[in-house]
Amino acid sequence: MNLAVLVNPLGEINKGKESDRFADEEVYHTAETIKRSIINSGHKSEIVYFGPEKLPYLANFDAIFNLAETNIGSAFTDYKITELLEKNKILFTGNGSYSLKNCNDKALTKKILVKNNIPTPRFAVFNDAKKIKLSFGFPVIAKPANEDASVGISFDSFLKNKKALSTKVKELLALYKQPVLVEEYIDGREVDVSIVGDGQIAKVLGISELVYNFPPDVPRIQCFEVKWDKNSRFYKTCNVDSPAKLTGSLSKKIEEISLKAYKLLKCKGYSRIDIRIRDNIPYILEINPNPCLGNMDNTFINAANSKGMDYDNLINSLVMMAVINKKKK
Repeated sequence: MNLAVLVNPLGEINKGKESDRFADEEVYHTAETIKRSIINSGHKSEIVYFGPEKLPYLANFDAIFNLAETNIGSAFTDYKITELLEKNKILFTGNGSYSLKNCNDKALTKKILVKNNIPTPRFAVFNDAKKIKLSFGFPVIAKPANEDASVGISFDSFLKNKKALSTKVKELLALYKQPVLVEEYIDGREVDVSIVGDGQIAKVLGISELVYNFPPDVPRIQCFEVKWDKNSRFYKTCNVDSPAKLTGSLSKKIEEISLKAYKLLKCKGYSRIDIRIRDNIPYILEINPNPCLGNMDNTFINAANSKGMDYDNLINSLVMMAVINKKKK
């Protein structure tokens, strides 16, 4: 097969911090890694930077490995790109426009979870730092409502009182030009659930645990520094335990809740669901369609490795999943 690896070009930064761009730039390293993996599996591949004018060119490929994301400064959002691919009947890996659009709106995702009796931390959304009112107590986490990859989350996003929260909300509104999501902090173990497949045949690939070996005074959260800054001591002391060491009953409960959420948001291909556990209850923090595939030590790749799949096998399986599902339709 001849496969394009599709990425979104970076534009001029118009919100957030300059350092946030690192998360976007990482996609280009991932694209090169996936291109090599596709070639290793015996296919042809090239990287294509998305633009509407590229649609006729993309139609010439057997399939698209879609890495197009909502990059800082880009005029193209990930779900709008997939809408165009869907409209033009261009085959691509991973999630479609519905799940990308709805999962990107973290507050909307949580409303869907609550409506369907799936545990998620209590939350509120603010557009004005002067109108802060919570129906739940501190501590809380504050973050941009429509970002991913831990963008906009720092250690000082962990807040213990209303004054600190008001200051943080004001800062985030100015920086990211979008609503701020505030949710109760769940003090418990944190696991990532990696899921592959579509509809009723979706399955849990594995459950990995994030182990925070931090000093007692440091919040146990995967903020931007922990996720991306390889020079940070906190990056180096946040480890992945895969598979997570869970009791059989808890593991089953986590799998059931995760698969229910995955199907509700119409995820397909592959996604990662982030969960905190308190009093043996799994609370879904976020649903991440098309999670990062570049960092060889991330939880999704670790989950695949724990099932005996090396990187090339994983990438090839995601490609074949899209091709097979297309043939079924």
